Amino acid sequence: MRGWIKGIVIVNGFVLSRYFRLGPQQACYLPAPLLRKGPNDVLIFEHYKGDGEIKFSKEQIYEEAL
Repeated sequence: MRGWIKGIVIVNGFVLSRYFRLGPQQACYLPAPLLRKGPNDVLIFEHYKGDGEIKFSKEQIYEEAL
């Protein structure tokens, strides 16, 4: 979640993850059983001002800690 600072990710009413800019993890893992057929709700609560861009990927993204 590059460009985001600190917050919470909620998927279909389940609190999936908290995130913080300091890394090294730059992604949230979403287990398949949390998804349902058809539309899914993804809510991102950012404590500060994020950049508004979200990217879904099949691979985990790791980088150097800031």
